[in-house]
Amino acid sequence: DDPTAPFTPIAAAPLGNELFVVDIANHHIAVFDLSTARLVRTIGQQGSELGQFVFPYDITVMDEKYLLVTDFLNTRVQQIDPTGEVSKVIGSLGIRHGEFVRPKGIAIGPDGIIYVVDAATEVVQMFNAEGKILMSLGGPGNEPGDLVLPTGVATSSDPICIEALRPYTHPDFEVDYLILVANQFGTAKLNVYAFGEF
Repeated sequence: DDPTAPFTPIAAAPLGNELFVVDIANHHIAVFDLSTARLVRTIGQQGSELGQFVFPYDITVMDEKYLLVTDFLNTRVQQIDPTGEVSKVIGSLGIRHGEFVRPKGIAIGPDGIIYVVDAATEVVQMFNAEGKILMSLGGPGNEPGDLVLPTGVATSSDPICIEALRPYTHPDFEVDYLILVANQFGTAKLNVYAFGEF
């Protein structure tokens, strides 16, 4: 790593007493002590081996013990523990379900489903906790539900948000939570999908 390279934080996730910050310029995760705000270590470096990154983009916490990191140019998601040890890799280069071209945003629903935005194929892929592909949503275009260069994803089970969007869902559809996807271009900069059951 180049110590003169600028610190370029792009995403962060707290776990325990530490804050894990994605530093996209230095291709690693900077770990800060939350009580002192001091940098205590870094995880990873530029490369394609396990535990290495090429433009890591987003990070989220899974099961309060793992971190999921989108590894943008390595076209994968790496599951690491707080020390940086890799326990799982999701995805590889490709355009089929379970593969990525440009993975960016990542989020986990309250049911444990993992959502990964692929900016190039303009879909959000859904994986179970074991990393198996379930399905995808979105797709390129400018119709409702389509995505245009999506970059970020978040989930919300806030009852106020769900109630505010109830007029837009089928009356027999019970919404468990919402999936929100940010687009860089297109007529809709934010797509909202409802996950639930009839």
